[in-house]
Amino acid sequence: MKKTCVIFDMDGLMFDTQCIYDRAFHDILLRDYGLELPDALRLAMMGRSGDDLYQTINRFFPGIDAPEYVRRSFAAVADRVRDELVSCPGCANRASGWVWPAGVTAPSWRATCASPA
Repeated sequence: MKKTCVIFDMDGLMFDTQCIYDRAFHDILLRDYGLELPDALRLAMMGRSGDDLYQTINRFFPGIDAPEYVRRSFAAVADRVRDELVSCPGCANRASGWVWPAGVTAPSWRATCASPA
């Protein structure tokens, strides 16, 4: 019997991507702006998007072009996902034998990455 399924909301359930996001946002802030990413900002950015995310960033760093910083950071996330994405404990065993592309997708204004077919 052929099994067909689609799994949504894999982030945190099947894949641990938070560390990738944290490193990408930290590295872009340091490389492009010469600033360290404070833990308070890292935590405040979680779960936010669009204008809410930009306003959160600008509360910590008023002079930064927040949309550009986010764009660069998401591009870095997409690059890292290819090499650094790991499944959560137990997920790989349950998914063994499945043939499926894995990746991190986001709204169209963000970079999107998927594994090669």
